[in-house]
Amino acid sequence: MAKITKFVPSALTIDSLKTLQGDVNVLSKGPTSDALTLVSGRSFVELSVEWGDVVFRLECFGVSAELLSQGAFDDGRAVAIGAPIQGWNRLVCMMRSKWSRPAQAGEVPVDWDENVQDQGKIADIPPSAIAVGVSLIGIAFVADGSEGAVAAIISNDDNIPGTLLVVYDEREILKELGSCDCIHVDSVASWFSDIDRVSSE
Repeated sequence: MAKITKFVPSALTIDSLKTLQGDVNVLSKGPTSDALTLVSGRSFVELSVEWGDVVFRLECFGVSAELLSQGAFDDGRAVAIGAPIQGWNRLVCMMRSKWSRPAQAGEVPVDWDENVQDQGKIADIPPSAIAVGVSLIGIAFVADGSEGAVAAIISNDDNIPGTLLVVYDEREILKELGSCDCIHVDSVASWFSDIDRVSSE
């Protein structure tokens, strides 16, 4: 399997996410959510989408976060998206791998690119992968002690790359989480540092 390109979230992103506590209101300044602001108590955390190339024609999108000062946040055009996120006590980072592998015989038309792309967990990466990237594609607000109930997730929208999607529906949430490695926000750095061993197991 190819070496994994790691798009490690910055210390600023992780530290900003750690400030979220209690009820979280999600605000957007426009119809397309290329940036969202999470308001939690006195914390104003702006989420945005970033991307990077793994190899030609294989790129990974990710989520970054920045803690804003209250004065720096202009809520004049902000609109709330959905209900406040409540009843959670654990923030989980959603890590998704994306890879390219040679197409199998008859898998794609003869005039198509001979490589195909797929995505999932580290454990899903096939030995035939020739390029692999992994990035933080979303966050999940989890309620421990309630059968692992998830209040909501915010993630990169696969249908509209470069935008963020807020999901409250339980079935959709579980589907999204099932396609990612879910890592507690406090363990992100150590998970990335250990990723080569994890991928070889």
